[in-house]
Amino acid sequence: VATNTWSTVGAGVAGPVRAIAVMPDGRVCVGGHFSSAGGVATSNIALYRPDIGQWTGVGDGPNGDVRALHALPSGDLLV
Repeated sequence: VATNTWSTVGAGVAGPVRAIAVMPDGRVCVGGHFSSAGGVATSNIALYRPDIGQWTGVGDGPNGDVRALHALPSGDLLV
């Protein structure tokens, strides 16, 4: 149901989010300039599982800001 309001996803992200992509399996990938997501240490990119409300990091993450994301049907992610 659309409410036309924003709300924090899980415990939120510690910094600005500049890109969002929804993966084929329903996970939400966010990228930007941050050092943690939902209290989990991660470098500028993270995945959120809305079904269980959990954040995870993506590998070591990129060294710089993430400004664009694109989820492919195969489940791969272009950063």
